[in-house]
Amino acid sequence: MISVVILTYDSGRTIEACLDSLAAQTPPPSEVLLVDDDSSDDTVAKARAAAQRAGLVLRVVRNGSHNISHGRNIGLGAAQGPVVAFLDSDAVEPGWIKAILETFDADPDIAVVGG
Repeated sequence: MISVVILTYDSGRTIEACLDSLAAQTPPPSEVLLVDDDSSDDTVAKARAAAQRAGLVLRVVRNGSHNISHGRNIGLGAAQGPVVAFLDSDAVEPGWIKAILETFDADPDIAVVGG
């Protein structure tokens, strides 16, 4: 089980491709947390529609501080999975989630992976 936290602010141009790429992952994320920083565009509406279309579990939480670290902490606190991956509103390559999970499975002493 992996939770993916996406920080967004006016990401209406990229959020659909991002969620489509997450839905195509093997395995797909068990949940996606959209930490929105009070977007003034259609980011949240597009994200909800794309997630529903792709069959992703999406939760939207508000940041509102225009502070990336604060947004990541919000996402981490709301995540339900034992593994949490952070993503900007960009699409990811196939195999991204699989590579993360395999890294943690390979060594139970690993606590954090960055890239």
